[in-house]
Amino acid sequence: MTFWRYLEPRGEVDARAAGRGLRLIHDALLDYDGPALPPIGHGDEVDELLAAVPASADVELLRTLAARLPSLDGQALHGDAHLGNVIRAGEGQYWHDLESACHGPPEYDLAALVSGDRLEGEEEPAARAALAAYGPHDADLVDALVPVYAAWVYASFLLALPRRPELAPILTDRLRRLRRYTGEC
Repeated sequence: MTFWRYLEPRGEVDARAAGRGLRLIHDALLDYDGPALPPIGHGDEVDELLAAVPASADVELLRTLAARLPSLDGQALHGDAHLGNVIRAGEGQYWHDLESACHGPPEYDLAALVSGDRLEGEEEPAARAALAAYGPHDADLVDALVPVYAAWVYASFLLALPRRPELAPILTDRLRRLRRYTGEC
C-alpha cells in the first residue's frame, strides 16, 4: 500500500502540456531497473479475460489482435496513457493511474493516447494536440499498436458485459470500428 497526497481536480487538462508531460515520464523511465514489467498489450491478461467469456467472433478478433504484438525492445511505460488519466489540480497537471505499467516502445503509450481518435469515430483534437506536443515518434508504429492496446481494453469490456449490459452497444460499435481499422471483417 502506498499513500499519496490528494489532489482536488480543478480546471481543464491542457492536452499539449499532457503530451509534453508524457515525454518527460518516458525520459525519466529510460533507466528504470526495478522489477520486470509485463510486455505491452498485456497478452497474458488478455488471454485470461477472454478465457472467462463465451467464445465468439469478437473474442477471436481480440485474441488475434493481441497476438500480433511485434517483437520490440523498449522501456518502462505508463501502460494506459489516455487523457482521462491526466488530472489538472490548480496550476499543475499530473499523469496518474499507473497500475497498468508495462514494458515496450513509447509508441504503445502514444497508441493509448490516440486510440479513441483513431477508433471511436470522433475526432479528438485534444489527443491529436497531445501527440503533436509529445515530439518525435514513429507514427507507423503508433498506428500498428492501436489495435494491440484496443484488444486489451475491449477484452475487459467483454468481461464486464454481464454486470454492465449498458456497455453492449458501445462495445459493438467499437469492435465494428476496430474491424474496419484493421481490415478484419
